[in-house]
Amino acid sequence: GETLLIIDCRSKTMESVDAVIDAIAASLEQSAVENVGLTWEMEDQLHAEPVLMDPKVQQIMEEEAAAAGITTRHILSGAGHDAMIMGAQYPVAMIFVPSKDGRSHTQEEWTDYEQVQKGVELLYRTVKRVSGAEA
Repeated sequence: GETLLIIDCRSKTMESVDAVIDAIAASLEQSAVENVGLTWEMEDQLHAEPVLMDPKVQQIMEEEAAAAGITTRHILSGAGHDAMIMGAQYPVAMIFVPSKDGRSHTQEEWTDYEQVQKGVELLYRTVKRVSGAEA
């Protein structure tokens, strides 16, 4: 019959994304050559340039997290959200909080309130510091 495959390919460079997409297309084409009657088509629904997070804001977040006793780590998420739009005009960074079993964007997703509170605390401290507000 027919198969629908949805690929969400993300990276910090568009070159990496394009390389993966090209490799997938080449593999599909090779399969079509090897299997008479097999056809394929690819539809690009979103091809957005990656937005790098601002190192200064990230550094402030690290320092404020340490001061509040919040552990951190850098992740390459590929999440766009508003950073895709705002990042062209303003310094941006994102805060992610851990979800149970690492599940995100599923019905099973759950984040403990303690983790949400830590994220909010870090956001508050970071905005205060970046804005120059008194501590």
